[in-house]
Amino acid sequence: MVRMLGSASQYPIYGPEIQCPHCRQTIPALLLTDSYLCTRHGAFEANPDSEELVHVQSGRHWRRWENQWYRQHTHPDGIRFEIHEELDRLYTQGFRARAW
Repeated sequence: MVRMLGSASQYPIYGPEIQCPHCRQTIPALLLTDSYLCTRHGAFEANPDSEELVHVQSGRHWRRWENQWYRQHTHPDGIRFEIHEELDRLYTQGFRARAW
């Protein structure tokens, strides 16, 4: 989706670059579009109305909250997977669960 922009705003709503929601590497905005391009995961389109980021290939929706991307789930298994993925990430950073 291409939209007409003033000279002050050449980038999508999240600015000249964001972190890829999948791999967290910095990815650039495509000038004069509403898109960002990750070399590993492809194109993401920013919707200025809903403030969501949509992965073009899969149709998955992401929202940004406190500088982090969170996937908008449509099925309980998706959120279960994301919880386990985050627990694994915390474990590799040295965090451990303990009983009180």
